[in-house]
Amino acid sequence: MTNKLKAISFAIVLFTSLSTQAQEQHTTYILPDNTILPENKLDSLTQAWGGKERVLLSHNADDDAKHIVHLVRATDEFLKQMADDREQRIKTMKAMIDHPAPSWTASDLNGTDCSLSSLKGKVVVINFWFTSCAPCIQEMPHLNNLVASYKNKDVVFIAFSFNDPANIQSFLKKQPYNYRHVASSKDINSLYHIQSWPTSFVIDRNGIVKYAGLYDPNIESLLSTAIDHAL
Repeated sequence: MTNKLKAISFAIVLFTSLSTQAQEQHTTYILPDNTILPENKLDSLTQAWGGKERVLLSHNADDDAKHIVHLVRATDEFLKQMADDREQRIKTMKAMIDHPAPSWTASDLNGTDCSLSSLKGKVVVINFWFTSCAPCIQEMPHLNNLVASYKNKDVVFIAFSFNDPANIQSFLKKQPYNYRHVASSKDINSLYHIQSWPTSFVIDRNGIVKYAGLYDPNIESLLSTAIDHAL
């Protein structure tokens, strides 16, 4: 990976649904020349740049707090590197399966301490996300369905975000997301090798990773199958 790609890989997610994200989050989109792109021009920009795979969203925690996203036009070289990086991330995730999950201790948004070791005996479902991540938002209804489905079983759902508590609380007032939330989770992100959002894990009763995967439109079914096997 080039130095340029290393510098922005933490903050880049591939385009999925710009118009949906703008509507739900009232996001301000900034073009490469630092001008603001009106929301009604998002589809036109996508066509002008050569398709949705060419539109990248660059943002960091400070941008998220202000609901700002910088639009980046992907070159052929960049798209190839992104594809290669994704393949490497998938390999990294698969390598974690059937091995002990990295241990962590944290406090949730309510100030309650929790740790992976304290949850031994339960199935733990983890999601890594952030507030202006369009694919994260798209899968939330499916994740909420899972929380409801396993309400009376030994399954715990925890979401880790690098956003600060105030940003997450503001987000949750507008968008239901029924996991237990941990903010400012950069250290835990590093433990789990997170470089793409959203990423989900299922950890069995003995603390062993049984599922690790990146964004997938069938995430509800994939997680449900993994949870049932872990139970």
